[in-house]
Amino acid sequence: MENKSKKSCFIQGCIATLVVCALLIITGLATGYYFLYHTPTPANLIKKVLESSDPNLNIGEISGGLSSGFTVDKIQYTHDDGNISVVKDIGFSYENRGDVTVIKSIHVKHAHLYMDLSTKPSTGDDSKDDSLDDPYASEDSDETWNMLLERIDILDITIEDPKTGDMIKVEEITLDGLDLRNNQFKIGEARIKSQNLSFEINPTGTLDEDGRSPKFTYKGAVKKELSKDILQDFSFKGEVNLEGYDLSDKDDLAKSASLTALGGKFTYQTPKEGKRLFQVRSLTFDDYFKNCSPMSDLNFTYHSTINGKQEKVIAQGNFKIGKHLFKIKKQEKLIKRNAEPQFSAECHKKGVVYTYISTSDDKYILKSSNPKESSEAILIKLLYNKKKNKLTKLEKEKIKDYMESMK
Repeated sequence: MENKSKKSCFIQGCIATLVVCALLIITGLATGYYFLYHTPTPANLIKKVLESSDPNLNIGEISGGLSSGFTVDKIQYTHDDGNISVVKDIGFSYENRGDVTVIKSIHVKHAHLYMDLSTKPSTGDDSKDDSLDDPYASEDSDETWNMLLERIDILDITIEDPKTGDMIKVEEITLDGLDLRNNQFKIGEARIKSQNLSFEINPTGTLDEDGRSPKFTYKGAVKKELSKDILQDFSFKGEVNLEGYDLSDKDDLAKSASLTALGGKFTYQTPKEGKRLFQVRSLTFDDYFKNCSPMSDLNFTYHSTINGKQEKVIAQGNFKIGKHLFKIKKQEKLIKRNAEPQFSAECHKKGVVYTYISTSDDKYILKSSNPKESSEAILIKLLYNKKKNKLTKLEKEKIKDYMESMK
């Protein structure tokens, strides 16, 4: 009997131990779940990792959790020159509704950021893998876009260039919804409001219950005070129709789109699905942007018809460099779809042929039938017809800036 009693106690003890272990595991899992999804513990761990990897970064108090989102009271970054970028009162909230990710809100109440605001062309290494720019380098993805962004409110933003002192001050950036569910596109009202820059989107056509639509108009205005490289105010406007557009299909096309800018001198439109038309009329880029291009009085027409992954394009026009007329001969060719407009033009002067060739990386080539002339010498001759050592300070600055855009 004593052995049976000991055995029974042993079994009861094992059962009790298992029950306690099970309760501890359940309690541990529940506590872990709570701390993981309903407290800022995971975010604070990430905060410590980020701050330890970069001593210039300082992240303030975090609240919230993975279940619904986070708020951060402040993020600071100390730059090498001593300037401190700061963002305050950042919030991000979300939820899952079935298979739809819903970003309920993104907000920032204040930011002062230091960054380069130069609009000059980059002089860095432009070599890159062309396949990165090819939207058809890979097959279409089966992944379905299923996201809904309900609201963005970003207020009181200042972006300052530490080298020039140029500043962009933005009073507000708002977006009242972006619906990307089921690979479709719908957008609500959007605004960027500041003293020297404005932009707005207004949905048109039949609006859904939240005031969103795949059709919208847009317009904006830029004042010259925005940057020292902008020489006069300009505006732009247009409209887009993405009704029926499939976000997962790279071959799909917007039903229509348009852009008019720079006093109506630049226009882009897709008058019919599968066709594009660029037109430039008597445009001198240097009227708007400091030392932007040696071309003046540009007249250019560029038609294209999209066929699968290619476009049949027709381009023609003319422009001047200095007083010298370059003619863009009418060109008809097949190119990769969505490639940037490119062209070549010639100028004949006293038995010498000068050729201007635009390239796909926003640069250009200028050469002469006289192999002894360098690109810089050609540019100086065409613009000023004088020796380099006779150029004024302003002329030298122009040549330097133009050469930065030359390949």
